[in-house]
Amino acid sequence: MQENMMTLADGRKLGFWEYGDKQGVPVFLFHGTPGSRIWFLKDDDIANTLGIRFIATDRPGYGLSDQKSIVVFSTGQPI
Repeated sequence: MQENMMTLADGRKLGFWEYGDKQGVPVFLFHGTPGSRIWFLKDDDIANTLGIRFIATDRPGYGLSDQKSIVVFSTGQPI
């Protein structure tokens, strides 16, 4: 298991965690809201056994991920 951060094109940070076999077939895990990249900690052994690389992200504004700006449509300015 490994916790990671990446910078998106707009400069925001995205937190994610990789579980299972690093060389395995990549499978992205999309949880509901609220939720977190750590919901799948218990699946690390299963993913390793099956040869799967799980990748789970934090949604914007949760965990390690930065919030996405809200744009006011009448002005086009972020708030």
